[in-house]
Amino acid sequence: MSTVCAFGQENVKKRIDSLYHLTQVSEELHAAYEDIATVLHAAPQEGAQELLNYVLAKDSSDLSKIYLYKGYSRNLSKSGNVDKSIIYKNKGLSLATKNKLYSATLEYHILLANAYHFKNILDSATYHINQAEKLIQNHNSFQDWSWQIHYNRALIQNSLNNLDKAAYHYKLMWEELDNSPNATAQNRGYALWVVTYFFVHTDKYPEDQTKFLNLLALHYEQKDPNVPVGHIDVRNLFTDEIKGQNIEKYKKLVAVSEGLNSINSYYYNTETLIKILNKEGKHKEAISYLEQLNSKIKSTDKIVYQIGIYKLYTESYIALKDYSEAFRFREKERQLNDSLITSNMRANVAQLEVSYETEKKERQIVEQKLTIERKEREQYQILLGSISLAGLLILALLFFRYKIRLQKKLAAQKEDLRIKEISSLKQHNKLLALNSMIEGQESERLRIAQDLHDSLGGLLSTVKSHFSIIQKEIQELEALHITSKTNDLIDEACTEVRRISHNMLPHSLTISGLQGVLEDIKEQLEIEGYKVTFEMDELQKSQDTTRDVMIYRLLQEIISNMRKHAQATTLFLQILKTDESLNILFEDNGKGFNYEQAITKGGLGLRSINSRIAYLDGIVDWDSRINQGTSITISIPLI
Repeated sequence: MSTVCAFGQENVKKRIDSLYHLTQVSEELHAAYEDIATVLHAAPQEGAQELLNYVLAKDSSDLSKIYLYKGYSRNLSKSGNVDKSIIYKNKGLSLATKNKLYSATLEYHILLANAYHFKNILDSATYHINQAEKLIQNHNSFQDWSWQIHYNRALIQNSLNNLDKAAYHYKLMWEELDNSPNATAQNRGYALWVVTYFFVHTDKYPEDQTKFLNLLALHYEQKDPNVPVGHIDVRNLFTDEIKGQNIEKYKKLVAVSEGLNSINSYYYNTETLIKILNKEGKHKEAISYLEQLNSKIKSTDKIVYQIGIYKLYTESYIALKDYSEAFRFREKERQLNDSLITSNMRANVAQLEVSYETEKKERQIVEQKLTIERKEREQYQILLGSISLAGLLILALLFFRYKIRLQKKLAAQKEDLRIKEISSLKQHNKLLALNSMIEGQESERLRIAQDLHDSLGGLLSTVKSHFSIIQKEIQELEALHITSKTNDLIDEACTEVRRISHNMLPHSLTISGLQGVLEDIKEQLEIEGYKVTFEMDELQKSQDTTRDVMIYRLLQEIISNMRKHAQATTLFLQILKTDESLNILFEDNGKGFNYEQAITKGGLGLRSINSRIAYLDGIVDWDSRINQGTSITISIPLI
């Protein structure tokens, strides 16, 4: 046997080696990977791991792993190692999802649902079936997988002993396959066999039992029409299989399936043999086979089979009238089932189903609405001609009434427009008055600044010059320090004149516009000891001097308020220009204040700032908190 396996593996390795001339992702490459996955699935358990490692050493790409993990995980599941199988299925699912290989993602969700069913972790099985069904609904090319969804839902409901729901999904599974033009004879035969097995062994739905027995028989007759007359009807496999003459046949089947190391086949053949032995009164022999089956299943992770074994023990000991042992195994079955299918799990399954059904109904409602809207549009288009003709007649009758009502409406609209125009004019006049007042103020300030600079400034400079000449001639006065003190006072007077003149109308505003005056502000604040962060987009010199002056006065007022009240040491000023607005952000680390209280108390500084922003059609946002500084955000539209 080992020689045959080794020889087979060498042939498989040669086949694998021959595939590596395929470098481009293509249907041929996918088919090659699928072939390797099939080989891994069918390989003996002791050789599967070696083959997996051999292929991964050759090709460890994501695409390769997606196929390899599928084949290897199915091999593990077949041999009863469900936990390890789930690990590899989850790895494959992650890779398929990451690489957006939706067909593989769908298949992995179905494989995981089946694996979790064997572990009796039914909420996880339900989750993966929900994910698989979403993929099918989102991809028309996956519709042929729909029967698998109902098959797995039926398994879950059967394990929860919800037989009516299980029957419902089994019948839907068959409908999906029966209505699918792409369904293979193999899938149809398998589905009919599974559904028939359920209805026969449940023995609760006689009409469905008869229906599916006949469909199964018809399927096999159509599949092989050359069966000679007198052949065994396939229906007898369900109705006459449990009888003594089949004992030897099933003993051979048990031995063959054990040699193939196929847990599924071994379990179902042994289960049938035990039922036949019990029917024939050979209970001790049945229990002997049960012991072998129990020993084999305990080495696997297939909890569903363990529950089935406890049921067989119970039936066998009842037949022997050993009710104590029958009760013991019945309790084992109940405890195992209850420990796995807890009330929480039932609630989880129910919640998952409700959530998914709700989501599905919502999608259906949306689709129905779209269908209704489309039909309504079609009906509207059909009726539009008739309605138009009828409408012409109605319009002809109502024309004069409509004309009168329209005239009244136009008159009302004109009146509303006239009122709005009057209101707009009043507002415009207010703005003109405010503008005139501000321009007058600025003109007066300009005149004062020029007078200070041209008259008083020049006079002080002349005085200082004359005083310097006198100082040279009268050296004796130096000993009294009068000249030095007087000189300092004159310098201070000159500086104050320049400051007042600059505040009245900064020289840099006339030379380089708003950009220059803001840079002067930054320098002056730094001289005063403030730590200033200043960010500003390049601003072109504006043609609207009044507007620039207003923005300068606004910032001057904000900084003045900060100096007087904030006790700040650091401030941040950012001016950004967009196509539509000039955005100003001012922040300081001062002591902050309550804006609402300050406005209520009638703070002139705040009102002045808000008035200037309103004049510029801007908006402002004040954000100040006690001991947390102040942030002012201003947006002024560019006209």
